[in-house]
Amino acid sequence: MKKMVADLGSQLSTMATIDDEKGEGVSEIKEQLNVVSEKIIGREEDQSMIWESGINEGYEYLNAADELRKSIERLGNLLSQNTSFRSSEDDAVDDSSAVSFGDDSIEGFLQRHSISRTSEDFTADLVKPNVITDLRCIANLMFMSYYDHECCQAYVNARKDALDECLFILEMEKLSIEDVPKMKWANLNSKIKRWLLNFGEAVSIGPHQPEKLFYLLDMYEELADLLPDIHGMFFDVVGSSVRIKYHEVLRRLGDSVRSTFLEFENAISSCKSISPLAGGGIHHLTKYVMNYIRNLTDYRKTLNLLLKNNDKEDSSSQSSNMSTDMEEEDTIEVSKLHDKSRMYEDISLQHFFLMNNIHYMAQKVENSKLRPIFGDSWIRKHNWKFQQHAMGYKRAATWSSILALLKEEGNSSSGGVSTTQLEQRFRNFYLAFEEVYKTQTTWLIPNAQLREDLRISTSQSVMQAYRTFESRHKNRISDKHIKYSADDLQNYLLDLFEGSSKSLHNPYRRHGFRVTFVNKDHTHNRVINALPENSIGDGIRLVSIPDGMEAGEDRNDIGKLCAAMPKVMPGKLE
Repeated sequence: MKKMVADLGSQLSTMATIDDEKGEGVSEIKEQLNVVSEKIIGREEDQSMIWESGINEGYEYLNAADELRKSIERLGNLLSQNTSFRSSEDDAVDDSSAVSFGDDSIEGFLQRHSISRTSEDFTADLVKPNVITDLRCIANLMFMSYYDHECCQAYVNARKDALDECLFILEMEKLSIEDVPKMKWANLNSKIKRWLLNFGEAVSIGPHQPEKLFYLLDMYEELADLLPDIHGMFFDVVGSSVRIKYHEVLRRLGDSVRSTFLEFENAISSCKSISPLAGGGIHHLTKYVMNYIRNLTDYRKTLNLLLKNNDKEDSSSQSSNMSTDMEEEDTIEVSKLHDKSRMYEDISLQHFFLMNNIHYMAQKVENSKLRPIFGDSWIRKHNWKFQQHAMGYKRAATWSSILALLKEEGNSSSGGVSTTQLEQRFRNFYLAFEEVYKTQTTWLIPNAQLREDLRISTSQSVMQAYRTFESRHKNRISDKHIKYSADDLQNYLLDLFEGSSKSLHNPYRRHGFRVTFVNKDHTHNRVINALPENSIGDGIRLVSIPDGMEAGEDRNDIGKLCAAMPKVMPGKLE
């Protein structure tokens, strides 16, 4: 304004000497200019804010600026025919690129872009209400003086500074798009819970890591839910930039979801193990994949929308839903499991591993929200698969070679096999059994029901062969060659698949006795150890076994103990 006053004074002096008639009008304007120039030039020399000197001082300055504006207008009207001066006037007044708001007044502008936002639970005053009138005066003067662009910029900056301060209080750190991809995942995870539009854009263009998919989906759904509010708040031309930005971030997040899901598939396909999983249990990849896709069911609607096939060449497969994609993940996973099973040298352990993992997958689907997605036919198919591998485990070389030692040779128990040969076969059987026991107690079946079922089926095949062989030949050899009774072996078979190494060479004997309980479904054989008073289901209540009582003691004493148990169902002492 100081420069403007000086330029106008120079121009007024020049114009007064050119035309005396017009010079009279110019002289009046020049006289008025001298009055207001003191306040304007004096203020320019004082670097303090106008209103710091008091409200009266502020208004005096505004009035002086307004008088200057009016003088310029009068001069423009008076000398409208003087092109030389008009050019100079334009240079003095229009120092900035004006932004046109059409027929809008400053009051209309402020009304539509309210400085204060109030709702039932939120109030934010960017300026004190008692200075609104003063601001309106300043804004009106700036608009009339063609400084509307500067006025709007000041308004935007004020709101932006207030927003930054509010976000700082809410611990929402201001981050650039370049900062976000460099952040560690733990820090990024906490920031995702408190984000804005530029943060969403930065996340969407970051690396497509599978663990980020759920956060991307949360962010996408949050934006999609708020879309009607955004259109309602930024409905006009001024708000179009926000709407465009919003839709762009939403689109980028959707693209990032699709890319991250594909990266999840690639991660499964490229997963390689350098050594087999100890014990043939459930592979960490199986757990990861099944829990991953189970958690994705919460986003089924969104994924069905985003995973559409955009290949227009094949209109018959225009869209791909979540079910198809999940089944593809399952196919990849099963294929990888077969590859990993081949890392085991023991064929029975290969079947054991596949049985465990496929059973885990079937159970995850059957007992979760995945069931309606995969369907009952998928569950039946995979139940059949794990049962086939369970059968393959029992038929594999491990048990087959052991049971082969108990096969009869010749047509009778007394012909074809000598006593020495029988003793050696018993010896070989016990050595082989001990080796399998030592090995397969380290194998693990995490699922209790599957573990029990496989124990029972294994026990039935082994014990049937052993009991038959022992009963047929026990009269031909000495008792000292019968290292384990049938009950002992059956008890030891119950130690299998616990994932804990055990050895029969240890001085280990089970304290307890066997009782067969018969219910309506089937017969369960259980070893009852020295247990506290307890209930094991089916209405059977057990009592503590006296210390010192072992299997093999007088059956009448054990029978008396059984008689002390409540007769809630038929039972017999074995």
